[in-house]
Parts: sequence; structure tokens; C-alpha cells
Amino acid sequence: AQRAIEALGRQDAGPVFATPEWAMWTERTYRHAAPDGRFRVAADVYTAWTHYTFRRLQEFWEASAAALEQARRVGDTHMIVYATFAFLTLGAPPELEGERSRVAEEFATFPRAGIRPAPLAQILNAIGFVFLSGGQRDRTEAVWQELDDFARRVGDPYVQAWQVWPEASRLAFAGELDAAVEVVQRFAGSAAGVEPFGQSVAAFDVSPLLVRLGRFEEALAYRQYWGAFLGMEGMAAYAQAAAGFMDEARRETQRLIAEGGTTAENDWTATGTLVYLLATTILTRDMDVLRMLYRRLAGFGELYSPEAYSTVARQLGLAVLLLDDPPAA
Repeated sequence: AQRAIEALGRQDAGPVFATPEWAMWTERTYRHAAPDGRFRVAADVYTAWTHYTFRRLQEFWEASAAALEQARRVGDTHMIVYATFAFLTLGAPPELEGERSRVAEEFATFPRAGIRPAPLAQILNAIGFVFLSGGQRDRTEAVWQELDDFARRVGDPYVQAWQVWPEASRLAFAGELDAAVEVVQRFAGSAAGVEPFGQSVAAFDVSPLLVRLGRFEEALAYRQYWGAFLGMEGMAAYAQAAAGFMDEARRETQRLIAEGGTTAENDWTATGTLVYLLATTILTRDMDVLRMLYRRLAGFGELYSPEAYSTVARQLGLAVLLLDDPPAA
């Protein structure tokens, strides 16, 4: 059952978590798993990914955290990796970043022996971006270098799919946006890139770069993929606003806020989505929504959103200027 689940995930990524096949193998895993055994951890993680797909966000993060605790008690290396990746995947609300950073630090020194290539690539990708979200650039670079070396050593196309975003991000940070786009587009034409998962990865990686280059038509061609990833959903609004389609941007903003239950108080909306929505309202000048999103993100200015290539503080500063408070900005 576990091999079947992993094959499904590798073939089609996010959408597969909502399929009858995924549900069938999850149920079979539960049926044959001991209550306190390693396969119960696996079944709980499978269920968490289904919550993710249907945007039952509180259930996803709570199930991921519980599975990680159970994996630690069981002590099985593969289950610890599997549950850790779920808990560290992109798309957490800002309130979780402190705990996620602690988990990333814990895994950074975890022995690599016995970890298969695909899950190791996944977890290294996740750890790097958790460190980046917390502003730990040196630790991010160390993990990314380990992922680079590992990808070259094993030559697995699936591993390369997890390495391409860090490679593109480095170039983007250096201001080489065109080169970053070329890296992703070259990957999209590779053995891994032509598979459904690879196409989703390429769309996730290249869309924000294209928007920043003003290549809006190319970016909007990837819109069908944005909703598959927590944290990237807000691109549906931001890309429209950046391209000058303000009415469309406002409609997408309202839709995402309504569907996500986003409020000025604590909720489960991803940091990346919140940053994209705030950046959108800065452009559309929807002041009531801007005030709400500003209040939601206030206090998290130290965070960075890898999905949006922006610090939270930058968007808060731009927002408060519109709110006519230059000293606060």
C-alpha cells in the first residue's frame, strides 16, 4: 500500500490526493496498520495530504503535527522523514513558523543514512525554505548546497524537481531573473519536467519570476496550477493587479478571502497567500481589505515569503504608507 501511495504521489502530485485511488490505498493502510506502528503514521500522513488538497487547513496542520509526534515515538527513520516533510511543506500560517523552524533545526542534523532519494530531496527542499522564511539565509544556503550535491550525485529526475526552485531562487536573489526563468524552463523540458508533477513544479517556480519581469501573458498562462499550492493561491490576484487588470484582481482577492476564511484575527491562511493578497490590495487600493490584511500580518514583519519573493515587512511598510502613517512605515 505504501509503495502504491508513493507511486501515485510521484506521478501526479497534489491532485492525486483527492482521487478514489488515494482514498482506497489510505483505507487499506489503516486497515492493516498497528495502532502504534509505523504504518499508522503513514496512513495519518496520507489523510493529512487529502485535507491539504481540499483546503481543510486546520485539519491538515494538526494531523501533520500529530503524525510527526507519533513518528518520533515509533522511531522509524522513513516515517520521521515522511511526517516531517508534511509539517514543513510550504503554506503554513505565520503563527506556525516558529515551531516549523525548530523542527527544521532538529532535522538538519538528522542522520541521512537509510533515507531514500525522493523523500530526502523533498525534506531538504522543505528545510531550506523554512530556514529562508525565518531569515536564516546562511542555513538556507547550506541545505541548498547539500541538495545540489545530492541531485548531481544520484541523477534522479524526481530529485531534480525539488532542486530546481532553490537554483532559480539563488539567481533571483542575485537579480538575474532572466537566468532564473531559463533554469526553470530548461527543467520543464527535461525528463522530470514533462511529467504532470514536473509541470506543476515548473509553473510554481516560474510564475512569480515572469510577473516580476513584466511578462504577464506568459505568467497568466500558468494560472491553472496556482490553486494547487498553498501560498501560491494569491498569485491569481496579484498577477492580475500587476498586469493592470484591477477588476479581475479585486474579484480574485474577494474569492480567496471568502474561500480561505481570512480575517484580521488568527486563521489558517498561508503566509504566502496573505503576502500576495496584501501586495494586491496595495495596487488595487482597496483600503478596507488592505487594513484587514495589514492587521493580520502585523507582528510578523521578520518573516520572508519564498512564494512571493518578498519580506512581510516590505508589504507592511507599503501598506502603512497608504494608511498615511510614514513613521510607522
